[in-house]
Amino acid sequence: MMGYFLLSLNLFSQTPPEGINYQAIARDSSGNTINNIINLSVKFIIWDSIIAGNSVYAETHSPVSTNRFGLFTLVIGSGVPDSNLFSSIAWQNGNKYLQVLIDTVGSINPVSMGRAQMMSVPYALYAKSAGGVIGVTGSTGSTGVTGATGVTGATGATGVTGVTGADGALTAWSLFGNQAIGSANFIGTTDSADFVIKTNSIERLRVKTDGKVGIGTAAPASKLDVSGTINISGSGSELNRSQTAGANLAPIAYGNISSAGIINAGTGNFTVSMQSAGIYIINITGEFYNELSYITLVTPVDFHAKPSAGDDGSGNLEIKLYPPSGFFVAGGFQFITYKP
Repeated sequence: MMGYFLLSLNLFSQTPPEGINYQAIARDSSGNTINNIINLSVKFIIWDSIIAGNSVYAETHSPVSTNRFGLFTLVIGSGVPDSNLFSSIAWQNGNKYLQVLIDTVGSINPVSMGRAQMMSVPYALYAKSAGGVIGVTGSTGSTGVTGATGVTGATGATGVTGVTGADGALTAWSLFGNQAIGSANFIGTTDSADFVIKTNSIERLRVKTDGKVGIGTAAPASKLDVSGTINISGSGSELNRSQTAGANLAPIAYGNISSAGIINAGTGNFTVSMQSAGIYIINITGEFYNELSYITLVTPVDFHAKPSAGDDGSGNLEIKLYPPSGFFVAGGFQFITYKP
């Protein structure tokens, strides 16, 4: 709904047999023209007094459109009558006063432009009601100058002051770290929504409402569900499980070794030398291998043999390959070493 309409009003000579041309410019409360609107509703009421008095006729025009200058043109007497008939107005019986009410279509609170005396009753209408001869219709007059913008209304009363909100400094998390964090403080949600962490607008981590954590996946199926590669680095890094007394479940080294002691594949943190046929010494970087503190699994590759894994007494892993019978024999093998 529009707050105000400021109008420039011009009454032109009548269009016989029944009607009065009406032209106006619609303006908003700031004095700006309301251009190209298609849903105005304009109501005309003709009174027999400037204040109070009796309504002798009323009609409504809807919808009404303005042009690109905010101008609209209507004919009083051609709208939908609200009371009486336009032809029944007794123009000869005293002065008449026009009231214009404007709003958008469907509104129940139109804005009144007040009442203005119709200073010159159209001759044809007066002559008809007085019984005189109807004269020739005159030419349409030029559009009048736009009236000045009305006086700005008084400023309304100040509204009721709202309730003071919580101190943001007490509830916000600082980008530079926080202190005095109590058990009641947390980052997360208080409803059934997931907690999501993003970087560059891409989801990186999600904590579901049931506590499952997903990294690289929005639908974790277990307590921790990772989509992608997990890298454990650094000296002493371990992957432990409480059910195995905190034993490290991640191997510290593994590889595929040829019969000549050449590394075909592996973790890259060890060297191999063939001590003699069927005996291989493996030095694992940063480890002092002791067969009582490490576990190594060996699988022969080239032939059926019985492998053994122990230490050489100098902190190295020693692997020996036994044939079904006889002495040590050279052969390819795979190994994997754990440090529980």
